[in-house]
Amino acid sequence: KFMEVFFYNQSACLNSAHHSCSCSMQSAAVLYFGCGRLAARFTYERIKPFGVYVGRCLPIDEAFHRSEALSDLAQISVASSELFVKFDKHVEKVSREARSLFGSAANRPEHLQTVLSELNMIGSEVDHAAKTLQEKIASVSDKCQSNGAIVQEALFRFPWYSRRYLFMLTTAWNERLSAAGQALAAMRKL
Repeated sequence: KFMEVFFYNQSACLNSAHHSCSCSMQSAAVLYFGCGRLAARFTYERIKPFGVYVGRCLPIDEAFHRSEALSDLAQISVASSELFVKFDKHVEKVSREARSLFGSAANRPEHLQTVLSELNMIGSEVDHAAKTLQEKIASVSDKCQSNGAIVQEALFRFPWYSRRYLFMLTTAWNERLSAAGQALAAMRKL
């Protein structure tokens, strides 16, 4: 609070109980702040910039942005491949757990079959999303070789769109896998 009042409150005055001083706290005083065995001294000095010039349009280095976008695409490709493999392994693990419950007399096979069909749908969605994303990354990378403005804009936006796409898919898959896991946990208790 001290820092906030000292640096941002321009109308604060130093008032003494014995004097009616109305000096500005920022420009007419040196303030000390202590805490335990530490002390800090604060002085305020107004900065007067000579001037700032902002052009109407800043130059863009297309080669730099193109190489950064291609680098992002390569990283997204590797990371998404690893992510899809992890989802596949997790779906397989949960499917094995569901199949192991088929021998139990307390569990109904149709309930287990429902859980297994949901897991199969998640697995096929993971495979489809992996294929689709890799195709789109390859397509955008190939189109990058041409120099059209529309292609450049698409290239610059694609990393953001692909991250958003991955986030939305993985969020939905996590919710569905969580529901399947909860159903299996409840069936194990029977």
